[in-house]
Amino acid sequence: MTRSHSTLLLRATAVVACGLLTAFSSWAQEKTAWSNKEIWASGNLRAKGIYGITSMADGQHYTSLERLGNGSAVVRFAYLTGKPVDTLVTSQQVFKDPNRTIDSYSFSSDEGLMLIATDEEAIYRHSTKATYYVYDRAAQRGQQLTPKSGRKQRLASFSPNADRVAFVRDNNIFLIDLKTGAETQVTPDGVPNGYIYGATDWVYEEEFGEDNAMHWSPDGKWLAFLRFDEVRVPEFSMQTYGELYPEFVNFKYPKAGGRNSEVSVQVYSVESGATLQVTQEKTEYLPRIAWTAEPGVLLVMAMNRHQNDLSFRLARLGEARGGKVEAVTRWQEKAETYIDITDNLTFLDAQRFITTSERDGFNHLYLFGWDGSVQQLTKGNWDVESVYGWDAARGEVYFSGSMEGATQQHLARVNLKGNLEVLDRTPGTHGAAFSRTFDYCIHDHSTASTPPVYTLRDRKWKTVRVLEDNAALKSTLAEYTLSAPRFFQFKNDAGIDLNAYVIEPHGFDPSKKYPVYMAIYGGPGVNTVKDAWGASTLYFHQLLAQEGYYVVSCDPRGTPRRGREFEHSTYLALGKLET
Repeated sequence: MTRSHSTLLLRATAVVACGLLTAFSSWAQEKTAWSNKEIWASGNLRAKGIYGITSMADGQHYTSLERLGNGSAVVRFAYLTGKPVDTLVTSQQVFKDPNRTIDSYSFSSDEGLMLIATDEEAIYRHSTKATYYVYDRAAQRGQQLTPKSGRKQRLASFSPNADRVAFVRDNNIFLIDLKTGAETQVTPDGVPNGYIYGATDWVYEEEFGEDNAMHWSPDGKWLAFLRFDEVRVPEFSMQTYGELYPEFVNFKYPKAGGRNSEVSVQVYSVESGATLQVTQEKTEYLPRIAWTAEPGVLLVMAMNRHQNDLSFRLARLGEARGGKVEAVTRWQEKAETYIDITDNLTFLDAQRFITTSERDGFNHLYLFGWDGSVQQLTKGNWDVESVYGWDAARGEVYFSGSMEGATQQHLARVNLKGNLEVLDRTPGTHGAAFSRTFDYCIHDHSTASTPPVYTLRDRKWKTVRVLEDNAALKSTLAEYTLSAPRFFQFKNDAGIDLNAYVIEPHGFDPSKKYPVYMAIYGGPGVNTVKDAWGASTLYFHQLLAQEGYYVVSCDPRGTPRRGREFEHSTYLALGKLET
């Protein structure tokens, strides 16, 4: 296993429930001193992880981006053994340059073609642009997507039958016919700070967490996308730093109460070249569009400006008249405060879908029908956090939740009858990366006192093998003085129980007074009091403890994992109840 492969996966919050507690013991002699250099620059205290895995369609293999000299390669591994099976592509094969790097990649639906990005450049928090290549695995040949344009592309994606690639360039949508190389401009008038097609504006990317607004229909006949008209949105100027001289960036930015972009939905027909307008009741936001399980039916999520009224509208393209198709509301969710937008949405068939809702006061999974039927799949005074996916073969949803308390995160699965199974009740924080077929799972577990342990598990949750236990890090940490975080609850002056932890100064003497360092976020969506490995944050707090500080963290009202009432109590009054 290569070094980069041994540091693989998407979340480094994980753990082992044994061994390191000896490091969090009494103060041994001749301990190594904490320093900023050791914490941030030495590399001696980094936990290894598993990241960057892409499951292949068979569910038995995954791919990883590996270093290859000064370049890179995409290597296929077997879940069962962890050993490399073959190399799918190298920098030399795709770029004719062994020193050029593959920044990211995706597969066509049959995995015969790969879309490879290089020279990626960040735009905002999530968005990037890059130079794209299409690599044919059978022919072992790479071809630049648009060699004549000389400009980078955004959001490139294969059509479902892999005969075309759609992408955004200069705020317009284009299609490339992979057989002929012909380029078709789908939208006419995209322009910076004016009109955007297929990508989102700053507000949607930052507040709704989405920069992609362009989606192929499952049959490849249609391309649905959003159009943003931000002509009348006020412009904001900002200096950006990073190079020798700062630069000014001008972009459309609506401040509170200001004018937002006017957003509309359009659908392009690949066969006819015509673009249909999706008409609907006027609304402020269209945070998501998605194709349903019924052919030719597009879902449009619509939301008011207060974000407390969310409707699911269906547009049936077969009912288009005069180049227009109407989106009709079929499902609606309302709240007194606000509704979070997530991607926890799975269409089971033409009539039913699974999503999360806080309608009973906590975030839970529901099975809804377009006929108005409602079936709650999970229940209790806890929140569903992340939904990992729907195992269609066995009829189960895999997810994580706070069923063991707000400081914990555990994994579970539930079927359509509401039968729920918690996969591992070991205290701490659990995460997962499932294979496409859910036959395998890379399970990560950690606590505030133990670094991540990554374990490969099968469908029955039996251990196949340990991938990474961070034994070397545990051995290194034994050389340091460590004060274990101590979790507790207390009542604030309103009589509300709050979660907190303290890290006592090294050599703590209860008879002495110490300066207190308060580590807090305190806003919606973020907990700091988590029984999870904190890595650099924990190390910095140990440095403070070494210097005689008493470190405290608290999750006040307004933080998640404790239901809608607790998290939304600060609605329209941020900064009041938190303090």
